[in-house]
Amino acid sequence: MASIQIAYLGGGSTRAPGTLASYIAQAEAFAGSSITLIDQQADKLELVARLATRMIAARGADLEVRATTDLEAGLTDADAVLSSFRPGGFELRRLDERIPLRHGVIGQETQGPGGLFMALRSVRVIKDVVALMARVAPRAVLFNYTNPV
Repeated sequence: MASIQIAYLGGGSTRAPGTLASYIAQAEAFAGSSITLIDQQADKLELVARLATRMIAARGADLEVRATTDLEAGLTDADAVLSSFRPGGFELRRLDERIPLRHGVIGQETQGPGGLFMALRSVRVIKDVVALMARVAPRAVLFNYTNPV
């Protein structure tokens, strides 16, 4: 497979190390590729980037990991964009799940009213991401891994 440039929105998340481990496990298929982790939380982003770099080195994989808080820079020239972010963080997830429960409805971030709350926040963000992708990475494919998927 040819090397590709992957942009990972939510690259500082708790989900990111497991996703990166999947890429690393398939390193031969992604040889020469780069993964740019993008997140607004610089401290968590740096932690995941350091962990990924160590995982790549331990495997001897031909992958490069970069990290940035600059969305435009992270998306520029990407071939693939993986979205896995949580607008509002865990604080709003808590509300997404607790408000429906107060009304006798199952509260989850993936379905029902909680899923709708999360979707409304996510759609607003992803619309801006797609517009930016059209400008700086027009051939990129978006893979959504943001709840509700």
